[in-house]
Amino acid sequence: MTNKSLFLDILHVGGVCHLYYVIRDAEHLPPSIISEDNYFNWYNPMKKDHQVEFRGTLNECYDFITEKKQELVDRSHTQSRSG
Repeated sequence: MTNKSLFLDILHVGGVCHLYYVIRDAEHLPPSIISEDNYFNWYNPMKKDHQVEFRGTLNECYDFITEKKQELVDRSHTQSRSG
């Protein structure tokens, strides 16, 4: 997804852009979805203490997490069959 298409896909409500981030703080914790405002209030983008896995609308973030979860389930089923 290009920056231009990401910008065009951002949800506009009342002239306000609502951009959300899927953030992973640690490998053993599930990712979090937070708004852009909270991201910049809680995290320093220059620090490497977190990973931005995805940016988009709230629905796109939920879809991303659902797809990632399904990939993990599929991978575990494939490994259990081969092992």
